[in-house]
Amino acid sequence: MKKTNLLIILLCLSSAAFGQYLRTDGTNSMTGTLNVERQGYASMELRSNTGSFIDFHSSITSDFDARIIWNYNNSNELGFYGNATFKNGFKVNGSTTLLGNVTNAGTSFILNNNSQQNATLWFTNPASGPTSVGHYYLKAFDYWGAYLHFEGAGDNGNENLNVTIDGRVGVGTTSPAAKLHVHQSSELGATNGNQLLLTRISGKTSNTMMNNIWLVRDDNGSNWFTARVHDGISVDASYLDPGVNSRTWWERDPYHNIQQWGHAGSTYMTLKSGKLGIGTTTPVAKLSVNGDIRATEVKVLTDVNSVPDYVFAPDYDLRSLEETKAYIEANKHLPEIPSAAEIGEEGLDLGDMNLRLLKKIEELTLHQIDLLERLKKLEKTNQTLQSEVSELKNR
Repeated sequence: MKKTNLLIILLCLSSAAFGQYLRTDGTNSMTGTLNVERQGYASMELRSNTGSFIDFHSSITSDFDARIIWNYNNSNELGFYGNATFKNGFKVNGSTTLLGNVTNAGTSFILNNNSQQNATLWFTNPASGPTSVGHYYLKAFDYWGAYLHFEGAGDNGNENLNVTIDGRVGVGTTSPAAKLHVHQSSELGATNGNQLLLTRISGKTSNTMMNNIWLVRDDNGSNWFTARVHDGISVDASYLDPGVNSRTWWERDPYHNIQQWGHAGSTYMTLKSGKLGIGTTTPVAKLSVNGDIRATEVKVLTDVNSVPDYVFAPDYDLRSLEETKAYIEANKHLPEIPSAAEIGEEGLDLGDMNLRLLKKIEELTLHQIDLLERLKKLEKTNQTLQSEVSELKNR
């Protein structure tokens, strides 16, 4: 008997040296507190064919309120969750808070899963809660298409920055249509002169230079008919009023099909429905210039049939000099040439005028040729008369 008791004592000491175990076949239960302690290590083993569980209950009769599970259905997964089905790797189901530094009323880290299976990472003030104004959070969605979402304090659900799984970035939009999609949710005012800043790109010299893009209202109205896009340069805190003092700007009016370029309050060039105006905002031709033009060469293309070579045709009805004289006396300008009043009212068509002047030169050439023929005849007649006179003197 003493030998048997000694053997039992040795087995207990051996168990204390290598670990302490509480094993059950699943039908037994115990109440009170179970402490497993040892200076080197301690372990609790729960084994079954479908996984290992540690359940936490608010009462003896209730279903579990929280559970730690390992290798459920041989999944090789570890989960911490409430009363729900566990799946897919490491999972936190419910609202789990990891407390951090408690400076300024504290900060918290929350990983949340709601009914739409959207995981949310919150950075918030726990005193006010994640639904209050004072928070910032990051969402990682995979229910309708994975993306990252950022919202700032006071945004009231407006999603400020979203990154989709296919690499598109949306600023102010949850559904970016391009690699970078920026949306200004505020609306442009309906009064002429209202403006709304859309984007800004800036860089440093000794000053801060900014390329700004605004929406501007060029007339009263709330729709796009009176709205323009204005792209201009600002420096530091100056030149921030589009179309008034913004520098080297470009403005587009999509409803009226107008583009304009200028500086501060001056418009240098206007392209309106395919007509270009330089120094004018109301071009009436393909090119309208209010000012001088300097060029080394100007070429005007015209219809070959309008070139007045027909003047030299044998059947051309050349106006006589007498007729031309009578026309000039009556109208004070050449036939087929516009008057000063007409040119002042309608302008001067260089191509047409050059052809008209060419026609007059060709007609004058024909008159000169005719006069030359007459002069030759007169010279011949004069020579004949001089010969006859000389013969008469010699008799």
